Amino acid sequence: MAYAIDILNDTFNKTKEQFFPIKVKYWLRMGFISMFGGRRTSSGSGGNSGYNSSGKDFPGMNFSEIVTKVNTEGLNYFSQYGLITGIGIFVLYLISLFFTYINSVFMFMFMEGLFNKDIRIKKSFKDNNKLGVSLFSFRFILGIISLIVTLLIFSPLLQAFVSNTLVNFNYWLLIPMFITWILFLIVIGILMFLVYDFVVPIMYLKKFAFSPAWKHFLQIASKKKLEIFLYWLIKIGLSLASVIVSFLIVIPLLFVILLLAIPFVLLGLGIYFLFNFIAGELGAIISVSVFGVMCFFLFIYLFSVVFVPIPAFFRMYSIEMVKKLDS
Repeated sequence: MAYAIDILNDTFNKTKEQFFPIKVKYWLRMGFISMFGGRRTSSGSGGNSGYNSSGKDFPGMNFSEIVTKVNTEGLNYFSQYGLITGIGIFVLYLISLFFTYINSVFMFMFMEGLFNKDIRIKKSFKDNNKLGVSLFSFRFILGIISLIVTLLIFSPLLQAFVSNTLVNFNYWLLIPMFITWILFLIVIGILMFLVYDFVVPIMYLKKFAFSPAWKHFLQIASKKKLEIFLYWLIKIGLSLASVIVSFLIVIPLLFVILLLAIPFVLLGLGIYFLFNFIAGELGAIISVSVFGVMCFFLFIYLFSVVFVPIPAFFRMYSIEMVKKLDS
């Protein structure tokens, strides 16, 4: 029988033993760790120039005239606000790097929590920081490579925009560009699946840095490609099942959250009127916005606590698979 099937029962029992009977402090700590490192995360950035384009902006203009106008106005925007936009994008990029680093460390903390019910967040962060930095370095390099490849794929379009010749661009080239880009994303997706489900557990279990962990994975997986493929298929099925279970839990949970949200809404209104009286409308808006962000993260945290056994099961599943392959 396939490894991925053999380990299912053990994985379920080990996950159950970790979380039941319920220990409140453990659930709260693991929920917090799960919020930052229990699942795969992806980060990105996007922007909006504030220019709103619709059909009424181009009355009586054909496609070529619209493209020329958009190209010209886009270049004008970057000539005026390019520096500010660049700084904003760079700041968002630094923020995304920070959360990528946090996520990389918390992944190992989450695994430690699965082996130890008495986890201490501060101590665990310190103990797993070295492994997290090693994983973060790989993700940072891969992110740079992905950006370069994306820019190379779409370089003809970017060059046409910069030279204000989008009107003359052959838009049929977008088809092979997007196909190439999608194929590249598929390759990256396969790579990240192998990293998160196999290399990361190896790093934690053997205390390897990323490079030796990757080499070790290639050694143990060289003759077990079919087992890894079956594991991937079974994990897809389990993921779909977890979505259904989560949905069934979310429905009654939403009613509880709506009831809990009532005092928060009333408190938010009180903060608005109080700061509106003290600091004016701008101060009230800023205060309520900060309060709203805090409430948002609080509810995300509550969801993480409630659903923490699900990412725990999948992480335990990957750990048991690595042990099976390594044996």
